[in-house]
Amino acid sequence: IDSPLRAAEEVKLDIRTTNPNANEINRLKYALELINAGRQSEAETLLQGLLHGSEDHAARTHLLALYGHQGRHDRLARLARNSLARYPGDEVFLTEYARSRYQSKSYRVALELLSGISRLNADQHALAAASHQRLEHHDRAIEHYQQALALDAGNAKNWVGLGISMEHNSNLEKALQAYRNAMKLGTLNERLLTFVEKRSATLVQVLN
Repeated sequence: IDSPLRAAEEVKLDIRTTNPNANEINRLKYALELINAGRQSEAETLLQGLLHGSEDHAARTHLLALYGHQGRHDRLARLARNSLARYPGDEVFLTEYARSRYQSKSYRVALELLSGISRLNADQHALAAASHQRLEHHDRAIEHYQQALALDAGNAKNWVGLGISMEHNSNLEKALQAYRNAMKLGTLNERLLTFVEKRSATLVQVLN
């Protein structure tokens, strides 16, 4: 007669072998732990090893986020392009590839890619707005910034972007209000804060 301990060991063994992808899932979780611990190089290696496996999509998603955080735009662009080819129409990869085109100053290409998404989220609206702004399409930029802020009013950079396009369209009072909204959030970096403070001071003088 098998002992209770022996029976428990057999049950554990059965659980381990029912999911052939468990090892890759655990490796993915460990990669995320490495990222959170600041061990990005190790995490990158681990995520690259998961490509083309059962956790391929998730590994690609986290690698793209890692490359974006590190500012490694060339790697991000290559991975986003390859990922979109592997998963045609995937909104995550489409957005990241559009972002890479924006960073390469291919603003029209970025907008064309984003046009393939039926309903844009706040991040996608902001990307479309920035692309239109670089092309001097300030009416369209304002539309997208406003939609982005309707979905996420706590994004200070989008308030700044809105202010810039409002200024270009001579909507000075609305531009000043947008800059003030950005400053109120208290999340601007030093460079943007200096820019916003200078533009706000200039607008106050002009309006008064």
